Amino acid sequence: MQTYLGKSKSDDKIFIDSKSPNKSVFVTGISGSGKTSRMFQIELEAVLQDGIVVILDLNHTHDEEQILPQIRSKYTSLINRIDPVSEGVNLNLFEPRCTPDGTVEPYVNLVNSAVNALRGNHRMGERQLCALRRAVETAIQIRHRCADDAAALIYALAQQNSPEADAVYGKLWTLLNCGALKGGGKSLMKHQLNVVDLSNMDFITAGNFAEIFLSVLWRNIQCGKSEFIEQGMLLSIDEFQRLSLKNDGSLLHMLREGRKFSLSLLLATQTLEVFPKEILAILNQTASQLYFRPNQNEITKIAKKIAPEDQKTWQQILGNLRVGESVAVGDFNVGGHTVRRPILTI
Repeated sequence: MQTYLGKSKSDDKIFIDSKSPNKSVFVTGISGSGKTSRMFQIELEAVLQDGIVVILDLNHTHDEEQILPQIRSKYTSLINRIDPVSEGVNLNLFEPRCTPDGTVEPYVNLVNSAVNALRGNHRMGERQLCALRRAVETAIQIRHRCADDAAALIYALAQQNSPEADAVYGKLWTLLNCGALKGGGKSLMKHQLNVVDLSNMDFITAGNFAEIFLSVLWRNIQCGKSEFIEQGMLLSIDEFQRLSLKNDGSLLHMLREGRKFSLSLLLATQTLEVFPKEILAILNQTASQLYFRPNQNEITKIAKKIAPEDQKTWQQILGNLRVGESVAVGDFNVGGHTVRRPILTI
């Protein structure tokens, strides 16, 4: 699967070069600069190439009326919308995965991945983390006797009868009681734009569920359980800064290692200022960065990233970008030719 980035001023399609170390894309630009509309085009191009596309919608970005009018009919006809709250989604958080040769996922990996996913961005001290880990271990043992993952974890926390377990339950209360972990519902589909709609959850719960979803998806991919790997998978997240970017988080693991499993990421945010230097260093390792019109106070910094030797020229270009225009940085295939310089894209 080729990763589409947009078109040149001469109307040539621009793709990430096949020799690039990965196929992931990092997008940034102020609200209204056109970055989400470009994401729609990249997502549609991926699914038309028979790739599997998974989109986490955290803030109504993929409601039908938000889709770019020029592609709305085609795009919406390919949507498989998954609403975890009303329909559920098949996660099986406490079930060990098996590789194609029958090797079972190590128990420690199963426990740690579930703990890290459930913790998400919640602040938990060592005692609360210990209580959560005990609850996860119990939930794994009793899951077959419970209605769903949520019921197993609620029971496991209650059995501890401790202030720490009560505090963990308090932090996870909405997630455990909103129905998102009830199982059943839709699954990811090939040849579809799989929109996991979290926009009806509150801010914290949406982020928490997203962490669990990403953890399960990453475990499935690593264990070879995902049947979509041959076609390639594109994972798209707008406003991804809402998610955990801890070193043990699934998102950073995907960024670092996704290429081994034909997984590429499309990540967008309005500003670079929210990220520490170590996270920016990882984001800059994506195959391409698309810079839409930035905040005024970021123009100089971004221009220096694009071309340190010609910073003033790029400051002017960035400051004059129109809606829908972006500067692409990386190695590209344009009209069958390899291009290794920044390109103005539309």
